[in-house]
Amino acid sequence: MSDSSGDVRVRRVYDLREDGDGTRYDDFVDRYRAELADPVHTAAVGELVALVRDGGPVTLVTAVKDVPHSHVPVLVDHLEHELRHR
Repeated sequence: MSDSSGDVRVRRVYDLREDGDGTRYDDFVDRYRAELADPVHTAAVGELVALVRDGGPVTLVTAVKDVPHSHVPVLVDHLEHELRHR
């Protein structure tokens, strides 16, 4: 399900080491949320939502070192939103 992890170009926009006030991360979050809404990613998110609804465990795996400031919390928030509203 790599389609749900986001485009590498979107992830490269954000580099925490260069951002003292969080604006780059906010920009990254906005871009990633927009990406999750496009048709390719909507389908991948739909598959994850279906897995959760079917009762199966869903484990998100990532290689990022700073999970709280990565795509992971954005994806989890998006999945939770979709579970409540689909």
